[in-house]
Amino acid sequence: DELTMDLDELVPDGAVTVALTGQNGTGKSTLFSLALTPWRIPPHIDDPYAHFGSEGLRELFFSHGTEQYRSRIVYKQTPKTKNQKAFLHHQGPTGWEPYLMPDNTVSDSKASTYDRCLEHLLGAQSLFYLSAFRSQGAVKLSEYENAKALMEDLLSLHEPKHLRKKTKLVAREIRRAFEATKDAAAALEEKKEQTGTLALQISTIQNETPRLAEEKTAAASAVAIAQAELAAAATAEGENVRVRKQREDVEVQLAETRVRHRAEVIRVEGDILKGGERLEQAKNASITSHGRLEARKQSVENRAFRAEQLLLRKEEIDFAVQRVQTLNQTIPTTEAE
Repeated sequence: DELTMDLDELVPDGAVTVALTGQNGTGKSTLFSLALTPWRIPPHIDDPYAHFGSEGLRELFFSHGTEQYRSRIVYKQTPKTKNQKAFLHHQGPTGWEPYLMPDNTVSDSKASTYDRCLEHLLGAQSLFYLSAFRSQGAVKLSEYENAKALMEDLLSLHEPKHLRKKTKLVAREIRRAFEATKDAAAALEEKKEQTGTLALQISTIQNETPRLAEEKTAAASAVAIAQAELAAAATAEGENVRVRKQREDVEVQLAETRVRHRAEVIRVEGDILKGGERLEQAKNASITSHGRLEARKQSVENRAFRAEQLLLRKEEIDFAVQRVQTLNQTIPTTEAE
């Protein structure tokens, strides 16, 4: 979509006041703010990108003094980024030329240089919107009761306030960086002291190097002597190994002889043990026979003794037998009665 307004053609030469008519909310103030003023971001429009979509162009031709100027602002936005390219040109002998300030600042499409060039040409943005252009919702000049607030708007002191806040943040970061730098300096000083200590140790080692070299030479000589002694000891050790081998062979033969002798002794002891066992068996058999005879003798003696006892009690036994017979004869008679 494209919208073009040519006020030179639409407004009569003798007109004093120009008015845009229409119902509330139809965009009259927005049109004035976006299209009829050269500033990139009007103070009473929150988001100018919302009126241009993903890409748009606002071009304004205006006169100031005896010069003709052209303001071109290109709006581009994506879901993640927003971008503006702003150009301020003036009508020169050869056509439209980039605006150039006395300090050689040129309008080169950057927003910062555009704002500086426009402020150099028209003055502060806040003063322009207070004196030359006033939106419908802005505070009127006659309604200012606080001179301080009026001066803040006239002199654009809101930006210094914002800068003061930024300055405090920067000072805070500087203090934090200073503390970090101080800690780093302390650590560096500590490392410096450690370096001095290491340098002293290195100097001491360098001073000790000649003595250590002499000790190394002496140690090398001692090592050579020890190696010679070790070689001699190795030769003697070889002879000792041969002698030990002979001794081990003799010990093996001696052990075998001892084993054979021990086996012979065990065999003889076995024979002696077997002879003793046979003798003991014969002795035990004799003892057993004697015991049986003694037992038989004792049994005979016991029977003889009992017989003698019975003979001694013969009269008592005879009397008892007679008594029993008498009783046997008496018992049946009694039962019959």
